[in-house]
Amino acid sequence: MSINLSKRTRTIMGFFLFIPLILSFLIWGIGDMVKAAGTTRYAGMVGNTTISVQELQRAYSQQMETLRRQGMNIDGEMAKSLGIGNSVMRSMIERELLLQAARDYGIVVSDKMAASEIQKERAFYDEDGKFNRDKFKQLLQNAGVSEQEFVGGLRGDMSIRILLGALQTSAIPPAELARAMYVLQNTKYTADIYSISHNAVEGIGNPDDAELKAYYDAHQDKYQRPEMRRMTMAVLSTKDWQKNLSPSAAELKEIYDTRKPEFSEPEERSVQFVVLPDEETARKTAERAQIGRA
Repeated sequence: MSINLSKRTRTIMGFFLFIPLILSFLIWGIGDMVKAAGTTRYAGMVGNTTISVQELQRAYSQQMETLRRQGMNIDGEMAKSLGIGNSVMRSMIERELLLQAARDYGIVVSDKMAASEIQKERAFYDEDGKFNRDKFKQLLQNAGVSEQEFVGGLRGDMSIRILLGALQTSAIPPAELARAMYVLQNTKYTADIYSISHNAVEGIGNPDDAELKAYYDAHQDKYQRPEMRRMTMAVLSTKDWQKNLSPSAAELKEIYDTRKPEFSEPEERSVQFVVLPDEETARKTAERAQIGRA
């Protein structure tokens, strides 16, 4: 399988190259998020996987540096008002969800596939235009990243690409979904807003009991709440009950005897016959067959 991830590989490499900038960006709006995570020692949790504060700080610093490279002069207060910290956190959660989905579907990136993608990255080439492992290791060392960390990030990106590629090429949305999306995207709404001050309200009456009851009887539906019922539901999957299933040999034999027709095939026989013109010919043919003559 060949996957073009050169751009993605550069993104990972750039991520690690900007690790030294983390300390300078910690004061740029991510401080509150880090403080909130201080009591739990992690920034977020997806299933049983936690996102550490250090991982969040790395991703935040990378995003801030990307914005600076794009010419945006942004400080900590502006980043906070724009919700950049929350946006980075959402992206990390989405990535972890995709990684877990890829694992659930059994998507595995082999050593050979990962090595092939690394060798395609021109940042690791020497002057002769060939992959240079020493240069590869040197760049990782300069970034303060181990080879295991880099390859792990690359494997994650490749597994996500495989998962999304399979979904994009095989998923065909139903016509009703396409129609609903079209209506949602092209529907326009208008609204009229009226503001009435307290001083503008005059002539408030003082209804008696009879008037109040008459109004209530005419609008009882506004003063009622739908009946609510509580339901308890138990879900038992095949995997759950199979864990505790350990039948004995006698039980297996009893089940087999009960369902024996399901595990056996009926006997079949083949019959050959010859059509002859009269009884005398049939008799001679039978005699020749009995003595083994054609």
